[in-house]
Amino acid sequence: MKRNIVNDSQLDFELLVETLMECIWVFDLSAQKFLYISPSIFQLRGLTVEEAMKEKLEDCLTVRSLQKLKNDSLRRYQRFIDGDRSNSIVYHLGDYEQYCKDGSIKYIEIST
Repeated sequence: MKRNIVNDSQLDFELLVETLMECIWVFDLSAQKFLYISPSIFQLRGLTVEEAMKEKLEDCLTVRSLQKLKNDSLRRYQRFIDGDRSNSIVYHLGDYEQYCKDGSIKYIEIST
């Protein structure tokens, strides 16, 4: 019985993630690569999941946004290591510029 509940919950979660309009992605900071990108990347940037998974952060964010993301992440990481567990360090919402497949730029929010 417990296994069915877990399986059902996992299926519900997968269905939710796969049908959201928001693009969800997971990025491994150590390996500097994407681990997951939701199918809604196509509506956002005109890329398939496979195309987007091959990109580096430098490929998808403008130079200014990439630098901002790196600076914000480094600052928050250092404060976290120093023991700061405040919401402004643990959770972050920022505005960034992201390239689309056609070369245009879209303004996005990244929540971490």
